[in-house]
Amino acid sequence: MLFVILIPIVFVLLAIYAKRETRDCRWRADRTRDTDEGALYHCIYCGAETRTADGKPPQVCNQPEA
Repeated sequence: MLFVILIPIVFVLLAIYAKRETRDCRWRADRTRDTDEGALYHCIYCGAETRTADGKPPQVCNQPEA
């Protein structure tokens, strides 16, 4: 019974606290184009490309202005 109550609460909290800046972004690493400057990531949603020095996907959307 408690499980039935907790599931909707978890979904509501996720919707409230989800990062809106990257909600639609789906970053994919392009390891063939990595350099000493960092890993290259390409967003399959908006088409943005960026490099990160730590090798982790970006935390903000770098969508080019239309």
